[in-house]
Amino acid sequence: MLRSALSAGTGLRVARSGPVSLWRGFLTSFLNPKGLLMYLALLPQFISPGSNPAFQAIMLSVVFIVGCALVYGAIGLAAARASTAGVGDTARRRIEGVAGFLLAGAAVKIATQ
Repeated sequence: MLRSALSAGTGLRVARSGPVSLWRGFLTSFLNPKGLLMYLALLPQFISPGSNPAFQAIMLSVVFIVGCALVYGAIGLAAARASTAGVGDTARRRIEGVAGFLLAGAAVKIATQ
């Protein structure tokens, strides 16, 4: 990604896809056992034993779902905007540079642990 970000090229055109891709993405995320296991492993740590645990679990779930809806909604709107307008070469290079830098940083962090 860093090498691609440093080289000039053409802009990025995002292919339009139908509602099949939306449902495929939803089902992939919804049926992912890793997400469910992480949620079930982390949720009990935030429930205090003194009061109603069912109410607390429901409220934490609502907060989590609303937070995910906001984040994924923003990402979806940005992707929809990019698909209609296209991404110019400068924006493509910036996106790939930031993504490459973050991946390289994660690789260094993993290698040094």
